[in-house]
Amino acid sequence: MNIGGVIRGKEVIIPNGDTRIQPNDRVVVFALPSGIKKVEKMFL
Repeated sequence: MNIGGVIRGKEVIIPNGDTRIQPNDRVVVFALPSGIKKVEKMFL
């Protein structure tokens, strides 16, 4: 799984090691089909 971007309001953030996901952020995630359940558990 890789986080490709974070959308915060009207701002698009390319994440780095210091990026923190905040409430109401939208997160772009790249994952193999076998990893989708893990991603869902992390974000839901």
